[in-house]
Amino acid sequence: MITRRVAASIAIIGATTLLVGSAVSSATASPGKDRRALTFTNALDSIAPLDLGQPGPSAGDQFLVASHIVSGDVTGTTAASCQVVTTAATGVRLCEVDFRLSDGIITTRGITDTAQKLVQLSITGGTGRYAEAQGSGTLIPTATGSNVTLNLRD
Repeated sequence: MITRRVAASIAIIGATTLLVGSAVSSATASPGKDRRALTFTNALDSIAPLDLGQPGPSAGDQFLVASHIVSGDVTGTTAASCQVVTTAATGVRLCEVDFRLSDGIITTRGITDTAQKLVQLSITGGTGRYAEAQGSGTLIPTATGSNVTLNLRD
């Protein structure tokens, strides 16, 4: 039986699993530095809650999420692993989210609370076209997946 709190966490993290939409937009961040924004919309394929701590929501619990890109100029999938750090007050979840796109992988880390209206992401690297990627982004959970914007610095 999934508690209300766990169900809410699962929905949010599913959205946290995010991505894809319309990849495109370039602007200049500063002289000599290109900045590209990738916007993605993803659909949730699966979410697996792992109750690893005390029974019910507790530190150490994890959520594994898989999704796929449903719109935009790119194709790919997303995999996320989120771990509950604390359930006190607003709670804290630490997430690693990887985006496997047609031209490479972008890896990110993010943090969210139980409200999970917006997840701040830090781009930690990548492969292919995104080798040595840097930047930041946001993930907004939806009822069926998530919307993601990644701001890449070259």
